[in-house]
Amino acid sequence: MPIETIIDQTAGVILHTVTGQLTLEAIRSSFAALIDNPRLRKNTPAIWDFRAANASQVSTDEISQIVDFFQGHIDKRAGHKVAIVVADDLGFGLSRMYEFQALKLRAEIEVFRDFEQAKKWATT
Repeated sequence: MPIETIIDQTAGVILHTVTGQLTLEAIRSSFAALIDNPRLRKNTPAIWDFRAANASQVSTDEISQIVDFFQGHIDKRAGHKVAIVVADDLGFGLSRMYEFQALKLRAEIEVFRDFEQAKKWATT
């Protein structure tokens, strides 16, 4: 599953576009590359666009693992907004589980079905 990450300094947002089968390892790799990027600013809001991703293989245990992974790197991304954009009920349900489990991450997290609404929320 490819994840394309763009740091748009003009718009003041990080856009992660996820396509294909969603995997825990791909999310870890993408995030690790992001936090090592010298263009990253700590409080830049992020949009994770999962509309073209397949989450059918994701378990609730993997959602917990993702939260734990992000928790281990909280000093590099604390205090920012994260908009999650999904296209279907499965993605929405999994994202809401993530949102609930991620309360300890000190980030504002919202789940959306509309990309423009997500972008507006993340950048205001």
